[in-house]
Amino acid sequence: MKNGTAKGKSQLEEKGWERKFIIEEHRVIEYVELYESLDQQVRVEPVIPSEMEGCSECFKVECSSYRVIYTRRPRKFRTEEKKSSNQIY
Repeated sequence: MKNGTAKGKSQLEEKGWERKFIIEEHRVIEYVELYESLDQQVRVEPVIPSEMEGCSECFKVECSSYRVIYTRRPRKFRTEEKKSSNQIY
């Protein structure tokens, strides 16, 4: 994915969101329910053709019918992971 950050991460990824995949809009609810059942936070964003890797011609034509799924663990889990990664064993 192309973007303007120095590390190659999007603004969402900088905030802890992980880009999962692109899906047709009519199937979004299935994946939102799935990830929420796994205690994940879910964010659904429109596809931006300029951020697509490789050929993005299809998305330019039918961009409005696709969405990008992002997930992240709830804040309490991310905080606990960060604390535990600083421990010396």
